[in-house]
Amino acid sequence: MTAIKNKMQNAADNQPGELLKLLRKLRGIKQDVAARKLGVKQQAVSKLENCKAISGKKFNEIITVFNF
Repeated sequence: MTAIKNKMQNAADNQPGELLKLLRKLRGIKQDVAARKLGVKQQAVSKLENCKAISGKKFNEIITVFNF
């Protein structure tokens, strides 16, 4: 569990999109499934995961979809 916490902290420090990607993968959710739940295209999820900045509102919406 410590390794996961370290990865999450490093991702959060470096890029919020990386944190979202890690959380999605931890939940075993593929990008296309996340996209469907968010009502966007898979490419939009990919772009979010590569973003250096994500609004708090969007971040919370995504976290809700991932059930965290």
